[in-house]
Amino acid sequence: MLQILCGVDACHRNMIVHRDLKPGNLLVSDDGLLKLAGFGQARILMEPGFDGDNDNQQLPVEQNTGYQENVTPPLDVVPDAHSLPDQDIKNQ
Repeated sequence: MLQILCGVDACHRNMIVHRDLKPGNLLVSDDGLLKLAGFGQARILMEPGFDGDNDNQQLPVEQNTGYQENVTPPLDVVPDAHSLPDQDIKNQ
């Protein structure tokens, strides 16, 4: 869970909103590192370099990333939380 929150926080710090978090968009590497996937619905909140001080600047507040057609399906998919065996999280 902490890895998911850290990943979402990293997206938000970079002005990206994922908009499609679900078990199928969470990938786990062989060494247990979680990776966020499925950014086809993501939105960029502000363009890079936008400082907000210039009232004449009219940049879009939200911009579609639009890369879904170029993304291959994930190779590893994390199972649904209800299908996972109960684990004692105190030992982790």
